[in-house]
Amino acid sequence: MFGIALALANSREGFLLVDEVENGLHYSVQSDFWKMVLQAARDNDVQVFATTHSWDVVEGFANTATEFGTDESRLVSLTRRYEKIFATTLVEHQMQVATRHRIEVR
Repeated sequence: MFGIALALANSREGFLLVDEVENGLHYSVQSDFWKMVLQAARDNDVQVFATTHSWDVVEGFANTATEFGTDESRLVSLTRRYEKIFATTLVEHQMQVATRHRIEVR
């Protein structure tokens, strides 16, 4: 968590790429983690791109993004069909529906 916070501070007015964001984070801190990320990203004008295979991360992000209430957060699900890759973008209320009904978005 500290490493991500430091990276956010050092990415002022830019962007931050985090692969497998769940590494080293216990599922119980997801809400606090995403609150820190969203607030620091807003404060430092940083666009964050995070990848995951973890349902806990998806759920924590969806809940926190909705609570944050900025309509700036997006979840992008990539799906391969035949030889093409399709992106599906979900906004906060769509993320809530997906997590409530456990719709696969990873």
